[in-house]
Amino acid sequence: MLKDSDFDKLELGLKNPNIFQILNISKNEIRHSNFLAWLLNPQESHKLNDIFLKRFLREVFSSEKFSDIDQVDVEGLDLSKVEIYREWRNIDVLIKLENVIVCIENKVLSKEDLETSDLHQSRKTESKTKRKKDKTPTAEVSFKLYKGGKSIAEIAEERGFVPSTIEGHLCQYIESGDVDAYSIVEMEKLDNMLKLITDETTSSSEVKAKLGDEYTYTDVKVAMSHYRFLSKPK
Repeated sequence: MLKDSDFDKLELGLKNPNIFQILNISKNEIRHSNFLAWLLNPQESHKLNDIFLKRFLREVFSSEKFSDIDQVDVEGLDLSKVEIYREWRNIDVLIKLENVIVCIENKVLSKEDLETSDLHQSRKTESKTKRKKDKTPTAEVSFKLYKGGKSIAEIAEERGFVPSTIEGHLCQYIESGDVDAYSIVEMEKLDNMLKLITDETTSSSEVKAKLGDEYTYTDVKVAMSHYRFLSKPK
């Protein structure tokens, strides 16, 4: 074995530098897929023409999953118009031949490797943290931001809502007395709405119907919340 020339060649080959390891991207699937797509494309600058593509297709068509095409048929394929796509509809690499589509799902790590990797563990931790954070009621999140000094417009932009949604969140805190209704709706408008609200008022639509277009449904909800706050026994 020590004098076997083939073994020596194999040993030397294994010691060849790995470009992915040198660049510290040996586990980066996106970089691997980019490189693979580059090799598969006969039109690229690697000067291999269609040699790599043909060898790859021979391996693919040798599978029992292909019954209509044999690996021998690869030599007869017209590869001059082959199209190579990256991340087409979440497919890592897609090879489009004249009558055949080959989809490549590139995985650098096995399922077991992925489950034990630092990245997987950190994402699990992030996911758990997010789930814990998500338990906070959305209205409470808006309320805390509002009490922290942010405007309704700023909260809406930060949280991805429209301002009227944030105002709706704050209504329950207006009713509890934690938020001043006059800080949200102008005094004159709020006072006008309060005159129309009674203990028998059940919906914002019946109040809104008596008001002009300058009053919104959110304005009415704020007013009704403030009315309930005022109606509470002191």
